[in-house]
Amino acid sequence: VTTAVVIVIIIFIVVANVVVVVVVVVVVVVVVVVVVVVVVVVVVVVVVVVVV
Repeated sequence: VTTAVVIVIIIFIVVANVVVVVVVVVVVVVVVVVVVVVVVVVVVVVVVVVVV
């Protein structure tokens, strides 16, 4: 019984770590995408203003 409990706890810890890593990766990707979009928008606006 004790071994089973330990195994379950280890699995839970591993799953929790994986979830945390996935969440962090998703957040980083979202932030990068937002930054890229903002930069592109700013560049487009500047180009339009300069050209016009």
